[in-house]
Amino acid sequence: MLDVARRFRPVSYLRRYVDLLALHKLNVLHLHLTDDQGWRMPVAALPRLTEIGGTPHGGAYTRAELTGLVAYAAERGITVVPEIEMPGHVRAALAAHPELGNTPGRTYDVWDRWGVCDTILGVHDTALDFAARSWTR
Repeated sequence: MLDVARRFRPVSYLRRYVDLLALHKLNVLHLHLTDDQGWRMPVAALPRLTEIGGTPHGGAYTRAELTGLVAYAAERGITVVPEIEMPGHVRAALAAHPELGNTPGRTYDVWDRWGVCDTILGVHDTALDFAARSWTR
């Protein structure tokens, strides 16, 4: 498991990590892509996720970078398993889309601390649609 949500790493680092997994005959890379401190995976219908959620802790990956990483890993017998946190650990997403939260009218920043954050997705159709759209191409 590699947490790039809290500490962003460039794709070159991820490829080296894949090489080390292959060297040690490990075949799964669990890639933690979202959390309170960052949203690192692009969602075409929701570009603010990476525009806002990709800061202040480093940035976000492009679709081409992630697709290339998956192909690179597959060539070495490794499966990349993406992880998207929900309904908690979504502060970066709420910074981009506060309407998804559990407190109407509240605004958020990408969290710059560590520990337990009090924000979660709301229980309403907008948040449920967001959850579904986060996994679509």
